[in-house]
Amino acid sequence: MKKIVWLIIGLCWFSEAVFADTHGKSTIKGVVTDAETSEPLPGATVMIQETMLGAASDLDGYYEIQRVPSGSFVIRISAIGYKNIKKRISIGDGETLELNFSLKQGSVTGSEVVVSASRYEQNKVETPITTSVISEEAIVALPTPQLDHTLETVPGVDMVRSGGYGSSTVQIRGSNTYSGGGLGTRVLMLYDGFPLNSPDAGSLYWSMLSMNAIERIEVVKGNASSLYGMGAMGGVISATAALPKEFTFKARFQNGFYDKPASNETNTSVYPGGSTPYFYSAEIQHGNKINNLRYNLVYSHSDDDGYRQSAQMESDDIKIKARYDLNGSNYLQLTSMLTFVTGGIPYPWQNRYNALAADAQNYTFDDDVKDNSVQLIGLTHVATLSNSASLESKLYFNRSYWLIKYYPEKNSAFDKTNATGEVIDNYQRYLAGDRRPYDPDDPSTYNDSDARRYGGSIQFNLFSGGHRIVAGTDFRYDDVTSTIYKNNSGYGVGIFAQDDFQASDKIRISFGARFDVDHIDRTSITYKNYLDQTGIDENYQSIYSYKTESIKYKTLWQFSPRVAATYLLDEETSIRASLGRSMRAPTLAERFVTDAGFFKGIPNGELDAERMTGAEIGMFKSFSRYFSFDISAYWNEYQDLIESENVNPDAVSTDIGSVIFQFRNVSRARIIGLELSLTSQPIETLHLQFGYNYMNAKDVSSDSDRRLGGNLNPEDGKDWLSYRPEHTFNFNTTYHIGNVILNYSGRFVSEIKSVRMYANEEGTDYPGGFFVMNAGAKYDVMDGVVLTAAVRNLGNVQYEELEHYRAPGRSFHFGVEYQY
Repeated sequence: MKKIVWLIIGLCWFSEAVFADTHGKSTIKGVVTDAETSEPLPGATVMIQETMLGAASDLDGYYEIQRVPSGSFVIRISAIGYKNIKKRISIGDGETLELNFSLKQGSVTGSEVVVSASRYEQNKVETPITTSVISEEAIVALPTPQLDHTLETVPGVDMVRSGGYGSSTVQIRGSNTYSGGGLGTRVLMLYDGFPLNSPDAGSLYWSMLSMNAIERIEVVKGNASSLYGMGAMGGVISATAALPKEFTFKARFQNGFYDKPASNETNTSVYPGGSTPYFYSAEIQHGNKINNLRYNLVYSHSDDDGYRQSAQMESDDIKIKARYDLNGSNYLQLTSMLTFVTGGIPYPWQNRYNALAADAQNYTFDDDVKDNSVQLIGLTHVATLSNSASLESKLYFNRSYWLIKYYPEKNSAFDKTNATGEVIDNYQRYLAGDRRPYDPDDPSTYNDSDARRYGGSIQFNLFSGGHRIVAGTDFRYDDVTSTIYKNNSGYGVGIFAQDDFQASDKIRISFGARFDVDHIDRTSITYKNYLDQTGIDENYQSIYSYKTESIKYKTLWQFSPRVAATYLLDEETSIRASLGRSMRAPTLAERFVTDAGFFKGIPNGELDAERMTGAEIGMFKSFSRYFSFDISAYWNEYQDLIESENVNPDAVSTDIGSVIFQFRNVSRARIIGLELSLTSQPIETLHLQFGYNYMNAKDVSSDSDRRLGGNLNPEDGKDWLSYRPEHTFNFNTTYHIGNVILNYSGRFVSEIKSVRMYANEEGTDYPGGFFVMNAGAKYDVMDGVVLTAAVRNLGNVQYEELEHYRAPGRSFHFGVEYQY
């Protein structure tokens, strides 16, 4: 690791030495104003297109660009909610040029700046693939700004949760199924450019990530592997942490309670213990700028009784971000996140009635507890090498740790007696430092995984002769210790390059490619073969044989190209198209998962990588600020798709214990769809957003007997990819009236056609088929003090995102915020 650090430092010094004398000596300055009101426009961006140079206007609309070389350039001026303008200028050596600009109002959506689509800043109207932006204003207006709730407002994005903070999966255009809470997710989560997905399973507990200090979120939809690697086959969610430019102090407190569940003649649901569950959260945030140092410190705590049995949760979250400007062209930035969560494990209920009470569950592990933590420490160095080149280097450490404690408050049914008759509590053995299960023939009283990733990246940006070139490499080393996945280690290396250039006045073309290598050190796996029962012991427990398999694909590689084009009819109208190829190597969890509580799993030593060819065509059109739409059609063809299958032919839908899962490569699968996003701002104080996604997700394998959906599903779901809804719709409205902000949102998810755990021919108790609405309000009572109120699930709809796992009913939220 030390060698890598010194390599990055050496590259920075060398690059600065090479490009040190290429900066110019001229200056461009001026004021940006509103064309109608002549008022100054703060936050407008003034960029010299042929260079890396630019500046943002201050509160007085003033901007200044220094170190400009002499020559002829095109200046582009843009601001959120205004039409972009371009102007060609000429400047001499050592000259100071004063240029003032007036912008006319335009589309808020089209003028948004997007970074993640091409790994550099560009206006959304110019992006070659569909990208949604959740701005800071939109985040602030949401009634309960958790990450999973925020993502629900994005067209084409669907959340699948089992309840509480436990298992959750995010889908972008059907990219993921629900497998053990996100094993092998195809969506990459970035925080300030650093990956947060766990090294063992590629998963993330989306519902446990707080939105405190998040400045903006970008959602790149579809294949992004040519730039971001194997984990981005289904898309990228990139969150940017806030960094204040002046002294800031914020405090927030929010609390509330869950309403009683809806009841009728057959539904007699009650809360565990008979009392109304209560929840609260508190947060403090402080940031400042002292000379060349800017920083932001955030701490938050939350506590939730849980709306159903074993859904309680308590969390602590710390975020630190700091930036130090070494000089005018170099800075160092520290990004850190530490999140600790502990809570119950919501097990499935027996049927749709009395779903919340303990006596309705098949399983009585009512005191099981799961501890989880996500830890990230990242360091970024950015160097502006010249007026046309920059270098960004990153190093990071990412740790994902979880521990499930079965029966922590009483003697476990799995405890064993030693030769002297002494009862040995397996969980106590774990606490004492013995990480080995007492008896490998039975489940232990705990499961855990400690996954650590050490990684980094180097990215070079060059603007030359109309070409915008992005090239670099990233690397990682994973070290995993787990009771489920055993001990594993491996590494991955990727090299990428992309050239984005103007083919004509209206057409911009992008060519990109990436080469990835994924390697694991393990050579074989020994496991209990649940498909080979050899007998019954004296306690009437099944005895199984053991099997050893060699790992067939230790090293996997892929070349992932992508070509994209954008046809810009005008500053507010564009047509885009893209075609790309990608690969995703199986995660350690998919390869080696075994016993996990009451689920049985069989490892697969022959699991290969999955590959996908993806295409998209779309159009963005804005009619000034009043109305804009973004429509796209997509087609994703998967080869060797990795999905979990029930490999026990004797399994029955009423006995989950007879279901045996194994991750396998499906021959072919196809997802095609149509996505529509409408945005309107009919008056300055009202913002409307509507999204709809139609999706057809099918197993198109030649082996008709395999039927990925499962033969136990209804006829129209047997070839349907599990947990992919055919129709989703969402809306989000925000209205400002005086000192009040009102928010009203909702989402619809059509009934799921195919499930994994409780499949049946009638489709009974299948998830989906719900329409849930939320409302919130914020009232600015005095300078710096805001009162908040919200109601989630206004209609108290009793629904499921995952079969036999009840989602939250109606809840009431009240809070106060203070900012200085």
